[in-house]
Formats: sequence, C-alpha cells, structure tokens
Amino acid sequence: MRRLQALPPGLRVTLFAVAIVALVALSLGIGAMATLIFERGLGLGGGAGSSEQSSEQESNQEQAQTNTPPTTQMGAGEYLTRVGDIQNASVEAFFESHEMLSRYDTLTAGDVEDMETSYLALRDYSAEVENLNPPEGYEAQYELFSLGINELYMAAEIAYRVAAEPPSATQVDFQAYDGHVMTATTSLQQSNVLVGRDYRTTEGASRVSLI
Repeated sequence: MRRLQALPPGLRVTLFAVAIVALVALSLGIGAMATLIFERGLGLGGGAGSSEQSSEQESNQEQAQTNTPPTTQMGAGEYLTRVGDIQNASVEAFFESHEMLSRYDTLTAGDVEDMETSYLALRDYSAEVENLNPPEGYEAQYELFSLGINELYMAAEIAYRVAAEPPSATQVDFQAYDGHVMTATTSLQQSNVLVGRDYRTTEGASRVSLI
C-alpha cells in the first residue's frame, strides 16, 4: 500500500483503472461460463442434449413411416364385385331421384327429403370409388367407372338443389343435369364392355326440363 502511495498520482490512477477493468472482465467471464455450463446441462442453446433429442425425433418419424402399411391392391375378383355393387346401387339411387325430378311441378316436401337421401348416397358411393385400388390391367376401366359414378353424383346434386330451392332453378340447370346423365350413361356402358359385365346403367333415362 505504501509503495502505491509513493507512486506518482497519474500512475496510481492508471493502475486503479487497469485493476477495475480486470475485475469486470473476470466477473463477466465467470458468468458466461456458468451460463454455458447450465445450458449444456439442460440441453439448451443447440447443445448436445438438443441434438440428441432432435435425432431421436427424426428416428421415430422415419420408423413410423416405415411401419405405415402400403395401400393393398385388390384382386380382380374382389374388385369386380365392388364395382358391380357400387354401380348397381348408384344407378338405383339415381333413378329414385330422377323419377321425382321428372315430376318437378308436383314435388312434395317428402320428395325433396328423398332426393336429398339419394344425393347423399351418391356422394358416399363416389367417395368409395375414389378409395378403390384397381388391379393391374383395369386402369382404363376404372377411369370410366369413376367418371360415370361421379357424373351421377353431380346430377343428383343439381336435382336436389333445384328441388330444394325452386326460385333459383333455371333451364340451364336442367341442361347441365341432362349432360351429366348422358356422360354417366356412356362411361358406365364402356366400363361394362371392358370388364365383360352387364351392370346397371342409366340408359333410357328420360330428359328433364323446367319448361
């Protein structure tokens, strides 16, 4: 202490400043080191714990993808059975709605409810067709079959809509309806030819009109 007091005033100020800077640097270094150790211990800040957790999650995701069973392709016999069941039921639901639409001017509230039922049934059949996985060699037939059922669904949607909301019905709606029916008839007939079956089609369905 006496040696410090014996030094010139300017030198003593310089030494005190250097000592203060050293103490501050030392305290900051200790704090940073403590923070780093704390984060590594908890796996924060991109440390080893975080990397290990991320790797484990990726491994679990890859394992889950590996364990997901692939879509099972149907055999020809099972596929044709499903095609026949869906096509026959779809055509039946369509004709139930079509018969009521053909007497549009005399529809009752009960008729409208029945048309909604047919429309919803065809919506379900269309969705079921989308989930089919045709066997090899049936791709072209499936496209025709799928188109035909979807066209019946769209026709039934128009039928229910014009029945439920008569003021909004136009002749254009009925023309669109007939167009869907014609496309469905052609598609289902061609589908039958490709598989050598005689499933029901909408052949013979009468045209409808608002006038």
